[in-house]
Amino acid sequence: MKGPEEHELPQPAEGVIARSFGDEYVLYGQDTNRAASLTGVSAQVWRAAEGGAPPHASPEEVSVAVEELTKLGFLQTAISRRTVLIGAASAGAFVSVTGIEAIFAPLPAAAASSTVTFPVSGKTTLNVPAGVSVTFTLAGAGGGGGSGNTAAGGTGGSGGVITGTFKNTSGSSVALKVICGTGGGGGKSGTGGTAGTGFGGGGAGGSSPGESGGGGGGGTAIEIGTTAFIVAGGGGGGGGTGETSAALTGGAGLLSKASSLNGNGGTGGAGTGTSGGGGGTTTLAGASTGGVAGVGTTNGSAGGALATGGVGGAGAAPTTTNANGGGGGGGGAAGGGGGPGSAENLAAGGGGAGSNLAISSGVITMGTLGTASGAVSGGAGSNGGTGSPGGAGSATFIGPGITQST
Repeated sequence: MKGPEEHELPQPAEGVIARSFGDEYVLYGQDTNRAASLTGVSAQVWRAAEGGAPPHASPEEVSVAVEELTKLGFLQTAISRRTVLIGAASAGAFVSVTGIEAIFAPLPAAAASSTVTFPVSGKTTLNVPAGVSVTFTLAGAGGGGGSGNTAAGGTGGSGGVITGTFKNTSGSSVALKVICGTGGGGGKSGTGGTAGTGFGGGGAGGSSPGESGGGGGGGTAIEIGTTAFIVAGGGGGGGGTGETSAALTGGAGLLSKASSLNGNGGTGGAGTGTSGGGGGTTTLAGASTGGVAGVGTTNGSAGGALATGGVGGAGAAPTTTNANGGGGGGGGAAGGGGGPGSAENLAAGGGGAGSNLAISSGVITMGTLGTASGAVSGGAGSNGGTGSPGGAGSATFIGPGITQST
């Protein structure tokens, strides 16, 4: 018969973190999300299970301590691990006779970290439980490509991207509205590209009897109530081009950076003899200013301070088939300005991009932003035919217990 010095003990369970404080131990089970303070016989049994000195206790006392530690999921058992976890999670009050003070904090079923991606048909709401931190990535939509007849029209600007974390600091679940931008349409001879929808929406491409500009991409945003607190700007539309080979790219949205909470959209590419539309701007305090209109033969409109991209300028004259329309501005926290139209045989400027935004709002507290990548591309310009549309925006969230709903 074995004495107390020879009592065989099971091994510590996987995922258990132990810290010793003199003769006491504090354990935390990562799989069961519970902690326990061990003193007396239970502390001696744990020390022995880790390969230390054997417990100075009777076999009966050791057996009880082993049974208690196994029930709490801290020691390995011959029964299935799932049974241990389920039993420990539903154990309720726990009374120890060997010096264990246990804190029960089982994870709720929905608390495992999950990934939620938008757009999803019919679902526009992100539900965030109280106290939960969420990692997010928002991508604005790309601008549409312009059309051309001897060379390809301008390429649409890529959308802005913003990534980081925010936390629900309220005492209850919060429902956030998610708005994903759609890409600007491609321009074609005689007709400007359609404006992308989304936060504020992009601006339409300028139409022309010659070649026309692409539409601006829509911004992607998160709103609480009716207030947007995170926005990724859309890219500007590419300008139209006739008898020229100039590059008329729309302005690209900004990639968020850890050193800056907010950022301005890129300026639209300038055409020959015209200037592209200006990018929207956003200050650290959250104030937004629309991008200025590009200046040319016929001017595009300025971007709106409250998100809407400017409309691209039209070609110079209805009878001038080689006049070209400018690209539309992208939507964002502030819209980009529309590119201007051009006179005959001149290239029209691209639209400016919308700006990014990330600020705390009410019960949502903004964390640090990261360096972003993976911008949505703008559409390619065409040489004859219609420019390609810009890519659609998206929003991805990672956090415990978050869900989607209508």
